[in-house]
Amino acid sequence: MSFADTLKQHSIDTWQKILSNRFVMELSGELLPLNKFVFYLRQDHYFLEEFSKFLDSAKQKTNDNKLKEWLDSLYLSTINFEMEIQRQLLNSLGAKRSVR
Repeated sequence: MSFADTLKQHSIDTWQKILSNRFVMELSGELLPLNKFVFYLRQDHYFLEEFSKFLDSAKQKTNDNKLKEWLDSLYLSTINFEMEIQRQLLNSLGAKRSVR
């Protein structure tokens, strides 16, 4: 059995739980109410704001240059790609960015 097969075998229960999650099922079935999706985006955006603060703080505290580069690339990816996509999506839905 390959390593990938072993991983798949050990995670199949978790994968099934994810696929049967009500939010995921409503989203994939195009049944999710828009206000629920906007709420999710706002909450995720808030998480990413806090996560990016953590990454920046961790980057400032480490003396390991390799780790510093990795944290910086993750920080920039979060800010410039993930959060930007969310901003654009929220704007296209006419939703305010505020999450609080």
